[in-house]
Amino acid sequence: IAPASSRASADMSGSALEREPPGASYGELKETLHEVLDRKGVLERLKAQLRAEVFAEIDMGAGGASSTTMPPPPPPRETVLLNELVREYLKFNGYEHTLSVFLGETHQPDEPMLDRDFLIRQVGVTETHSDTPLLYGMLL
Repeated sequence: IAPASSRASADMSGSALEREPPGASYGELKETLHEVLDRKGVLERLKAQLRAEVFAEIDMGAGGASSTTMPPPPPPRETVLLNELVREYLKFNGYEHTLSVFLGETHQPDEPMLDRDFLIRQVGVTETHSDTPLLYGMLL
């Protein structure tokens, strides 16, 4: 058995991150943590938030100041209609992370811009269930 002084110096040689926690290796702990965060949806939320922040920075330019002096022109009518159809589809299917990036990238407000009855008249869908997205009605 090594003297207490040599054991203490051996314990102090590596950083806390280099030493393995008792009962589990660092790799096992890291893998378990990754699985738990993935299962809870935390990783996907972080990825979506990171994507949204990257797009916002690209749109705003370096340093947070607007890269252009003029605001972008309003999107054409067709683009607004399509964006609202996509929003409804993403929300219905629970693609909340994708929806948050989509809204940020298209500069749409959090709440829908157009009401569903207006969309129905504009896209010409005749039969639709009120609980399904209009895009489904367009395919059937």
